[in-house]
Amino acid sequence: MLRNVIAGFALLVAGASTHAADVYKVDMTVSRGGVVVGKPSVRVVADKVADLTMTPPRPPETQALRVSVSVAPGTQAGTIGVHLMIFDWRAGEWTLRSEPDVVAWTGKVATVDIAGGKDDASAAPIHVALKVTPELSTSASDAAAGT
Repeated sequence: MLRNVIAGFALLVAGASTHAADVYKVDMTVSRGGVVVGKPSVRVVADKVADLTMTPPRPPETQALRVSVSVAPGTQAGTIGVHLMIFDWRAGEWTLRSEPDVVAWTGKVATVDIAGGKDDASAAPIHVALKVTPELSTSASDAAAGT
């Protein structure tokens, strides 16, 4: 009986932490003009920013991208709000190109397409495909394990 109570509590804690996770795994594929620039996978704490710089496999370096990612629980069950900031490398500095918000369903791929830049409409389009998965926080994992 006690074993069933402990197992039930562990499932309750695990279920609650999945619904209100504070750590999310974000898998992305980022391409510019059809060429994959990077396929990063990063763990992001809710309401914090992960900053990634990606350089394409071939020159020019001006094709590099910087992506800042933040996540938060979505307003609808099973969704996660993702805020992206996409930067281009222009004249020796990072310039904000786009700042989209995405609503992603847990574990499903969401996409964002970004047309030419503000200052250069002929700039190659950027495509971001991302999948967000909530993860147990360390404290929730410890509680589920009974520590």
